[in-house]
Amino acid sequence: MFATKEELHRRLTKLEANMPWLVKEYPLRRDFYPEFSSYADEITDQTSPQDHEWVSAELSRILIKFGGVDGFAP
Repeated sequence: MFATKEELHRRLTKLEANMPWLVKEYPLRRDFYPEFSSYADEITDQTSPQDHEWVSAELSRILIKFGGVDGFAP
């Protein structure tokens, strides 16, 4: 069963709020990305096909906001 858009939003908001902790707890890129991915996978596993693009964009936005993707600091 897929999560509602409201539930997905709640989970994404919680992940975003936890990002400072994740970055501090896993300062090395090789440690951070697997941990972030495990949180992201919990969200995407519950995402319907019609919400997939939105959730993917939000996950990318969260990573970029905290210096992730190619610009990830550590």
